[in-house]
Parts: sequence; C-alpha cells; structure tokens
Amino acid sequence: MPRRVVPAADVAGAYALDLGAGGVLLTSPLAMQDVLAALDGAIRAQRGTGVQVRPEVADLRDTLARRVDAYRDEAAQRRTRQSALPQLVKQAPWDAAEQMTVKDAAHLLGVQERQVRNLAHSGQLGGRKVGGAWLLDARAVTVAAEDRKESTR
Repeated sequence: MPRRVVPAADVAGAYALDLGAGGVLLTSPLAMQDVLAALDGAIRAQRGTGVQVRPEVADLRDTLARRVDAYRDEAAQRRTRQSALPQLVKQAPWDAAEQMTVKDAAHLLGVQERQVRNLAHSGQLGGRKVGGAWLLDARAVTVAAEDRKESTR
C-alpha cells in the first residue's frame, strides 16, 4: 500500500507514490484523479458491507484528494491568468521593427506557441497573418507579458 504521495522531481506534472521497499509509481495528476475515484468507490463498498477501512487506505485517499484539489486549483489559476491577458486591438498598425514572431512571443509570455496563435486569432494579442504566419505587435506582447508577471505575484 502506498505510504505517501510526493511531486516527482524529474517529471513535470507527475507525482510519485511511495510503495515502500524502494518501489515507486509515476503517474499524471489526471491519472491520480482516476485512482482517487477508484479508492472512493472501494471505500464506499467497504463501508457498505460493514468492513472497516484500513487507516493507511484512508490516509492515501486523503493525500490524493489534497493533491488533486491542488492540481485543480493550479489549473484554475492558469486559466484565470490566461483570460486576464489584455484585450488588445487585433489589427493595430505598426511598422516592421515592432513585429514579433509567434515563437518569440511564446518565449516572452511563457506559454506554448499554439496558445499564442489562439490569443492572436481571438484578438487578445495585436497581430495579423502574413503568408499563413502570425506577425504580432511587439508592444502588445510586451504589455501582456508584464501583465502576466504582475498577476503571478
């Protein structure tokens, strides 16, 4: 029976279940939600038949529940920060010196390139498509990056 749940240092977004005797299982937060649901079902079934739940099973369930709640809170905070990006003019005029690529904007904002393209397409970042590629207003991206930094403090 796992003894504790800790974030896995080498794998982003993964957790390690200490299985004792050196055994460790790496799993994603979403898989932990599935494990938690299975434990809840097993605990309900045991209680329904009058069988006492072992303390280590109850402790594991509580630890997993805290980790899943923390994961959900982090995800909600990420969504809030993303929606807090400034609403900037979609087709603002600027010259070539003030343009930025999606790759550079993603690096500056600390997000994936796909998210930058989605933000540009939705009008949340000033930009325009040229030859199938987005060119973004560097000033708008810089403002968005500063706003993201402020919202994480």
